Amino acid sequence: MYVITLVLFVLCFGSFAWAMYGGFFLVSSRMSDWAIILRLVSGACAVCHVVALLTVNHVVHEWLMAASLLYLISLLLFWSALVTNKRIPLFHCFTELVPDHIVTHGPYKHIRHPFYTSYTCAWVAGVIATQQQWLWGTVFAMCFLYWKAASREEAEFLNSPLSAAYRAYMLQTGFMWPPIFGRKPETPTRV
Repeated sequence: MYVITLVLFVLCFGSFAWAMYGGFFLVSSRMSDWAIILRLVSGACAVCHVVALLTVNHVVHEWLMAASLLYLISLLLFWSALVTNKRIPLFHCFTELVPDHIVTHGPYKHIRHPFYTSYTCAWVAGVIATQQQWLWGTVFAMCFLYWKAASREEAEFLNSPLSAAYRAYMLQTGFMWPPIFGRKPETPTRV
């Protein structure tokens, strides 16, 4: 089970790196400071997870199974979001552009930021696999950056010609998780 968990980790983070470094996401000629911070922090956090996974002394089969399931969910969500956007690739986060379309199918039918949800699942999986509590720091650091990027993207939509359509979309979907028990998210406010 340990080897399966490692393979899933490599598949997740390999997919993320491929997409981030030009395989999928479009990158503007000049990266913003936040985009550079995201790349540096995510690289450092990934190294922490590699070290934790390779040096863990005692692995618990049940924890590895749970982590592997989260890595699988992460991969499925990531590739589903990627395939949904293959016709019109997305720009790398923290790129300042006026949005010209809203994606509302595939995983976007339920959540507005499936890529960030996918990444979060993978970071949490590393903590579960290793039971190294210090790795929660990497989860919180990355979640803060994802929240910052997603909030910025939503502000761009709300300040664009697509504002009314995006507000309606926000009422039907969750930020990074589907609305629970049919509860609709709260009415969005202008940022």
